Amino acid sequence: MYISVDESQMSVFFLDCFRFCMNDTEYNVFLNKRDLDVYEYEIWKRDNREMSLVTIVSLSLDEFKEYYYGDERTTNCRIIDSVIVPLIEKMR
Repeated sequence: MYISVDESQMSVFFLDCFRFCMNDTEYNVFLNKRDLDVYEYEIWKRDNREMSLVTIVSLSLDEFKEYYYGDERTTNCRIIDSVIVPLIEKMR
Protein backbone atom coordinates (compact mmCIF):
# COMPACT_ATOMS: atom_id res chain seq x y z
CA MET A 1 0.00 0.00 0.00
CA TYR A 2 1.26 3.46 -0.83
CA ILE A 3 0.78 6.10 1.83
CA SER A 4 1.58 9.74 1.32
CA VAL A 5 2.42 11.98 4.23
CA ASP A 6 1.60 15.65 3.89
CA GLU A 7 1.99 18.12 6.73
CA SER A 8 1.99 15.34 9.32
CA GLN A 9 -1.33 13.96 8.10
CA MET A 10 -1.53 10.60 6.40
CA SER A 11 -3.88 9.88 3.56
CA VAL A 12 -4.51 6.65 1.71
CA PHE A 13 -5.25 6.89 -1.99
CA PHE A 14 -6.99 3.53 -2.43
CA LEU A 15 -10.72 3.88 -2.96
CA ASP A 16 -11.61 0.22 -3.06
CA CYS A 17 -10.05 -3.16 -2.57
CA PHE A 18 -11.26 -6.69 -3.07
CA ARG A 19 -9.95 -10.25 -3.22
CA PHE A 20 -10.59 -13.18 -5.48
CA CYS A 21 -9.13 -16.65 -5.96
CA MET A 22 -8.08 -18.22 -9.22
CA ASN A 23 -6.60 -21.72 -9.44
CA ASP A 24 -6.05 -21.82 -5.66
CA THR A 25 -4.13 -18.54 -5.72
CA GLU A 26 -5.42 -15.48 -3.89
CA TYR A 27 -5.23 -12.11 -5.58
CA ASN A 28 -5.79 -8.74 -3.92
CA VAL A 29 -6.86 -5.85 -6.10
CA PHE A 30 -6.58 -2.22 -5.05
CA LEU A 31 -8.29 0.61 -6.89
CA ASN A 32 -6.11 3.69 -6.97
CA LYS A 33 -7.76 6.74 -8.53
CA ARG A 34 -5.44 9.72 -8.50
CA ASP A 35 -6.73 11.12 -11.78
CA LEU A 36 -10.38 11.86 -12.53
CA ASP A 37 -10.21 10.12 -15.90
CA VAL A 38 -8.17 7.01 -15.01
CA TYR A 39 -8.99 4.01 -12.83
CA GLU A 40 -5.83 2.18 -11.81
CA TYR A 41 -6.06 -1.35 -10.41
CA GLU A 42 -3.02 -2.81 -8.66
CA ILE A 43 -3.10 -6.60 -8.73
CA TRP A 44 -1.20 -8.36 -5.96
CA LYS A 45 -0.61 -12.10 -5.70
CA ARG A 46 -0.61 -13.59 -2.24
CA ASP A 47 1.59 -16.59 -1.41
CA ASN A 48 1.28 -17.57 2.23
CA ARG A 49 2.10 -14.32 4.03
CA GLU A 50 3.94 -12.65 1.18
CA MET A 51 2.40 -10.46 -1.47
CA SER A 52 3.96 -9.51 -4.76
CA LEU A 53 2.79 -6.99 -7.33
CA VAL A 54 1.65 -8.76 -10.47
CA THR A 55 0.69 -5.79 -12.61
CA ILE A 56 -1.16 -2.52 -12.75
CA VAL A 57 -4.20 -2.20 -15.01
CA SER A 58 -5.42 1.22 -16.08
CA LEU A 59 -8.91 1.88 -17.39
CA SER A 60 -10.00 5.18 -18.82
CA LEU A 61 -13.26 6.65 -17.61
CA ASP A 62 -14.93 5.54 -20.85
CA GLU A 63 -13.61 1.98 -20.46
CA PHE A 64 -14.73 1.90 -16.83
CA LYS A 65 -18.24 2.95 -17.85
CA GLU A 66 -18.47 -0.19 -20.02
CA TYR A 67 -18.20 -2.34 -16.87
CA TYR A 68 -20.10 -0.08 -14.49
CA TYR A 69 -23.30 -1.42 -12.98
CA GLY A 70 -25.56 -0.01 -10.29
CA ASP A 71 -23.65 -1.57 -7.41
CA GLU A 72 -19.96 -1.83 -6.58
CA ARG A 73 -19.89 -5.62 -6.25
CA THR A 74 -21.28 -6.25 -9.73
CA THR A 75 -18.94 -3.66 -11.22
CA ASN A 76 -15.93 -5.33 -9.55
CA CYS A 77 -17.05 -8.78 -10.77
CA ARG A 78 -17.36 -7.52 -14.33
CA ILE A 79 -13.88 -5.98 -14.20
CA ILE A 80 -12.41 -9.16 -12.70
CA ASP A 81 -14.05 -11.40 -15.32
CA SER A 82 -13.44 -9.20 -18.34
CA VAL A 83 -10.12 -7.49 -17.62
CA ILE A 84 -8.13 -8.93 -14.71
CA VAL A 85 -8.55 -12.70 -15.14
CA PRO A 86 -7.68 -12.67 -18.88
CA LEU A 87 -4.60 -10.56 -18.10
CA ILE A 88 -3.42 -12.97 -15.38
CA GLU A 89 -3.99 -15.93 -17.69
CA LYS A 90 -1.86 -14.28 -20.40
CA MET A 91 0.96 -13.76 -17.91
CA ARG A 92 1.20 -17.43 -16.95
